[in-house]
Amino acid sequence: MSKQRAVLGVSKGFTIVELLIVIVVIGILAAITIVSFSGVQQRARNASITSMVSTYEHALAAYAAENSKYPDFFGAVCIGEGYDNFDSTPGGDCGDVSKPGEIVHENAAFNTQMKTVITTLPKVSSFTVPTTFSAADPWVGATLTNWSGFIVDGTPRPYFIKYTLFGENQNCGLQAVNGDGFPNVASTNPAGNFTWSAGSTTCIIALPNV
Repeated sequence: MSKQRAVLGVSKGFTIVELLIVIVVIGILAAITIVSFSGVQQRARNASITSMVSTYEHALAAYAAENSKYPDFFGAVCIGEGYDNFDSTPGGDCGDVSKPGEIVHENAAFNTQMKTVITTLPKVSSFTVPTTFSAADPWVGATLTNWSGFIVDGTPRPYFIKYTLFGENQNCGLQAVNGDGFPNVASTNPAGNFTWSAGSTTCIIALPNV
């Protein structure tokens, strides 16, 4: 019995310092896990967006090959359908959805033309991405613009796709133009494959002339 008491007498609980160390270590490990998960989530979301944009870029190329032109529309349209509505205009909206003057709408006539080369038109994403240079302004999905004032390497390239990715200096997937000097831009950006980056990454993809 005396030996048992001796053994039991040696054991003791954690000191306050030891408990604090354990708590700090657990906190550090939790923070690392959260940061790691956040990075994985960001990469997955960006990969989803760039994959959808690539699908539509190929569909637009197929339409142009069959019709010797891109689908008819004026100004800018949402790529895909099924977006949420952000203003008083009927139908889904995309682009910079926080500013009424910059919201882009779904276009039924454009979508009908696109369905001659692609059977379904899912929206590019449901994510709300902070707009580059203005984190308070949300960007949704992707837009297609037809604007004669858009110049790439000195040549008018009126058709371009625009979308935004989570995080700074992200790879746009498809070849993005350099946003410096917009709308008169260079086809490549020495800083990386993106158009602009500040808080998030904006991608502008110039489509080939037909």
